Amino acid sequence: MNAIIFDKVFPCLALMLFSLCEVFQGQSFIVLGFFLVLPYFFRQWRIGRFYVKGTYVMPFLLLTILGGLLNMPLTGYGIGGLLLTVAMIGLAVFCIDNPKICIYVSLFLLLYTFYFLYKSIFVYNIELNSLYGSLGLSKNYPGFLIVGYTVFYALNKYRVYRRLPLLLPLVGVYFAFWLDGRSSFGIMILLSLFCVLKNANNKYYNYFVLIVFVSLFLFFFNFLLGYYEMSRLSEGVESSRSKIWSVYFEYMDFPNFILGCDSASFPIINQYGGNPHNSFLNFHHRMGIIGFLTFIYIIFVSIKKYITQRKFIILVLMLFLMARMFFDSVIVANHDFIFYSFMFLPFLEKNKCILLNEEKNNMNILLKLL
Repeated sequence: MNAIIFDKVFPCLALMLFSLCEVFQGQSFIVLGFFLVLPYFFRQWRIGRFYVKGTYVMPFLLLTILGGLLNMPLTGYGIGGLLLTVAMIGLAVFCIDNPKICIYVSLFLLLYTFYFLYKSIFVYNIELNSLYGSLGLSKNYPGFLIVGYTVFYALNKYRVYRRLPLLLPLVGVYFAFWLDGRSSFGIMILLSLFCVLKNANNKYYNYFVLIVFVSLFLFFFNFLLGYYEMSRLSEGVESSRSKIWSVYFEYMDFPNFILGCDSASFPIINQYGGNPHNSFLNFHHRMGIIGFLTFIYIIFVSIKKYITQRKFIILVLMLFLMARMFFDSVIVANHDFIFYSFMFLPFLEKNKCILLNEEKNNMNILLKLL
C-alpha cells in the first residue's frame, strides 16, 4: 500500500499541482508538489535508477545543480529553481515508467486547458495574454500550454497504443487561433497535420488529406492573409523577441557567460522581468555555461538515440516541443517534466514496446478519436 501511495498517487498529485499552479496562483502548491514527488525521487535514487551507465540523468542533475549554485551569488536567485529541477527530473522518470497512468493525466490536463480557455475567452471575455503577463509569465504562455499538453498526451498515447491523437490537436489549433501567439498557432497546425497523416497507414488517404488541407488553405487564403496582417505574425523576425535575444548577447560579459546572468538588469529585457523569451537562453541565465552545455549535449545525444532506435514519431513530437520552447522561457519552470520525459526517454524506457495487441484492439472508441 505504501508503495502505491508514494510511487503512484503522490507523483500523480504532484503532476496536477505543478501543472495547475498558475490557476491556483499560489507558490504553496509548488512547494507541496515538491514534497509529494520527493519520496519517489529518493526511491529511484536508492535503487540506483539514476546511476545506470548511459542514462545521463545523474550527470545532468549534478552539473545543473553545480551551475545553478555558481549562478546564485551573481544573480541573486534563490535555491527554488534547483529544487524545482530535482522535482521535475523525478516526475520525468515517473512519466517514463508509467505511460498508462500519464495518458489519462495528460488527457485531463489538455481537456481542462481547453475548458479554461473556452470559459475565459468566450464566456468571461478575459484577455488571457495580459492576464498571464501580469503574473510574470510570457503573454504567449497559454499557447505554450496548448502545445505542451498536446505533445505530452501524444507521447503517452503513442507509447501505450501506437496511435497519435486525432481530434484534440485540431481543437488546439482553434484555441491557438484566438490567442496572441504566432509560434503556437503555426506549430499546432503542423502538429495536427502530422497526427492526421500518421493515423492513417494508407498512402492514398494521406494524399487525400494533403489535397484537402491545401484546398482549404487556398480557399481561406484571403481570410488568413487578413488575419496575418492584423496579428503580430506580420512582424516576422523583426519582433521584440529578436531584439531581446540581441540585447542578451550584447550585454553579456565574460563572467555572465560563465556563471549565467541577471538578465533583469539588461535594457529591454528588464521590461519583461528578465524573461529572455527563449528556453535555451533562460537555461543559461539560470544555470550558467556548465548547466547549459550539459543540457544541449544531452539533447543532441537524445536525438541521436531516437534515430538509432528508429523512434522517429516520438522524435518529431520532441522537435515540435523544442520549436515552441525556442520562442518562450518555459524551462526551469513547473512544466519541465514534459521535455525531460522526451529527453531521458530513450535512455530510461524499460520496454521497447509497451503496446499489447489486445490493448490496441480493445482501445475505447472515444480515446481513439481523441
